[in-house]
Amino acid sequence: MNKIFTSLVAVLVVFSSSCQNTEKIHLRAPQPLLGTVIGKSVLDNDVKDLASLLEAVSSKNSLRFKVKAKVKRVVNADGSWLELENGRGKEILVKTADAAMIFPSSLIGREIVLDGNARLETLNAQQLKQLVLAPSEQQKFSQEVVMIETTGLVVIEKRS
Repeated sequence: MNKIFTSLVAVLVVFSSSCQNTEKIHLRAPQPLLGTVIGKSVLDNDVKDLASLLEAVSSKNSLRFKVKAKVKRVVNADGSWLELENGRGKEILVKTADAAMIFPSSLIGREIVLDGNARLETLNAQQLKQLVLAPSEQQKFSQEVVMIETTGLVVIEKRS
């Protein structure tokens, strides 16, 4: 009887110690990014950098992407295009999916996070000239660019 009781206690101790979960898992739903929102808000999950975007966009297929980048300039007087700083030679252009969305010139030099569809696109000389990407009237060649059509972006506020 004593052996059975000791065996039962040993089994219970082993079982109870194996069932204890010492690691706590904290789950958090994606939250909207804080900052100035233009268009639709962007959630803070799965945001990539430009290097990841350039690696992922290798064909003309459209790819849904959230990317953090710095604005190089606002293209066109109507504020319907952005050019992002890249440093890798390939132009990265952002256009609005909604004609009502306008990019103010105050975005130049600011960090943004945008959500959109990215793809490689070849622009001809005429299109480059219209977007003022061609340095002169002598531009005769087409150029491949990364084109992102965005539904919204968040301007990241500088923390002091």
